[in-house]
Amino acid sequence: MTGDTDGRVIRFEWREDGPQIGTAIMVLTADAKFLNGLWYEHGELQGIWYGIRVADGCEPSCKTDSANTVADALEESGSATLYGIRFDLDFDRLRPDSAQTLGALLAALTDQPD
Repeated sequence: MTGDTDGRVIRFEWREDGPQIGTAIMVLTADAKFLNGLWYEHGELQGIWYGIRVADGCEPSCKTDSANTVADALEESGSATLYGIRFDLDFDRLRPDSAQTLGALLAALTDQPD
């Protein structure tokens, strides 16, 4: 999965072995006790996610990767979904928080100009 967060909103692209590629959005409630979300495959709504926070104190068993996920997506499928390119309201000015996403895109295109 690759994506970003904006407060309590999580937007990401997911990939599975083979041609399965989709996007999802999840929203955490203000009290962080409940998660709601929608997931799409090939641009079509496929289902919803929802659930109550587990209170057993277990750590999630996931790892983060600092690799350029934009480059990985471009290499794998020839396209990438970019999240985090934001503009000031009613202006054509990019917001400073867009720099990370644009930097990843620039690095991917520089490393692999084809």
